[in-house]
Amino acid sequence: MNKLRVWSKMIRKIIMNFAVVTMVISLSPFLIAARFWSFADKRRPRLFLGATPILSLALIARALRQAGHEIIAGAVADVDFPRPEGFDLWVKNTASPNIFVRRGLGTLEAMMAFVRLLFRADVYVLYFDGGLLRRTPLQKYEIRLLKLAGKKVVMFPYGSDAFVIDRIAHKPWREMLTADYPQFLARARDIEARLARFANDADLLVGCLFHISTLPRWDHLMLVCYPVETHEIEPVFPDPSDEVIRVFHAPNHRIIKGTKHIIEAVRELRDEGIAIELDLVERVSRHEVLKRMSKAHVLADQLNAGYAQTALEGMALGKIVITGANPPEHDKLFLDKTALGECPVHWASTDTIKQVLREIADNRSKWHEWGVANRRFVERHHSFEATARNWQKVFDQLPRTR
Repeated sequence: MNKLRVWSKMIRKIIMNFAVVTMVISLSPFLIAARFWSFADKRRPRLFLGATPILSLALIARALRQAGHEIIAGAVADVDFPRPEGFDLWVKNTASPNIFVRRGLGTLEAMMAFVRLLFRADVYVLYFDGGLLRRTPLQKYEIRLLKLAGKKVVMFPYGSDAFVIDRIAHKPWREMLTADYPQFLARARDIEARLARFANDADLLVGCLFHISTLPRWDHLMLVCYPVETHEIEPVFPDPSDEVIRVFHAPNHRIIKGTKHIIEAVRELRDEGIAIELDLVERVSRHEVLKRMSKAHVLADQLNAGYAQTALEGMALGKIVITGANPPEHDKLFLDKTALGECPVHWASTDTIKQVLREIADNRSKWHEWGVANRRFVERHHSFEATARNWQKVFDQLPRTR
């Protein structure tokens, strides 16, 4: 039986290698043609952003397009995954119940999209879970194929794509990610190998708050890589004359966000006689999130790791924002390289959230000042214009030769 398994594994490997070689040979003419077929302005390369269908990617695409870049935003998703607004290219698996048909047609569709894109983009800006070929036998070779076609490749993280959980040095981060993402702990070695491969193959790696913990290297740092729509979101500054303090919290992962501690802190403060209430918002549309956030005085974002999209939205709305303090050795890097030292949010942890909320309750005269400072910070550093400038610095670092 053991010999049979060994032979079966060997045969599968031979078949897979044959399939990979066949696919690479079939792509070769297109790779060669794409290397010498470019209409790109060297000062303003055509960009592809991909390939995970999340809001932050669509926002980056909008910001860069507004700055004058030619952009294609694309994603790979399951057939029943709804296509979000802002994506131009959509590669999905077939719904066939037969796994061989599903994989075969899915691979064919991905390869066709990959070939078409070769003639439409010069620089590929990809998350660390890969590009259009991520669900095909060519996933390990995609960046090298792009380089053969003369493309430049920039990699950056959004979250779980760049976490090798058991390699994270900061114990609280390691424990919370293990609790919220146990499946990624089981895949730690695969993720680690993928990060090493991308670090070796890509031209540039961009790191950001929290998400650089296990990157093999970084070439450029940002606080966060995506913008918030300051040109569309009107601030609603907190009114200190309101009797009840409204705290808004919208967790997508309760452990990472520190939800239990926020609930406890609000309850204990209320029991002590402070007029305070919590609006806990889950599983609603972004439109509803922003609507309810606008009615709050305080946004409690996440207590365990830096700030992210929700905090940017809260600052754009002019709210008092509470978010998690990072370990000093982590923040030192960003204090040196980014505008982190200017950030006017209220930093808190699971141990200090009650104290921070009490400080806010005791200083109503500062509410407007704090809200204005937050709004000005995102206008300077996280607007569409600021984000486009940050990404332009990345593109300026790329080699000019094709």
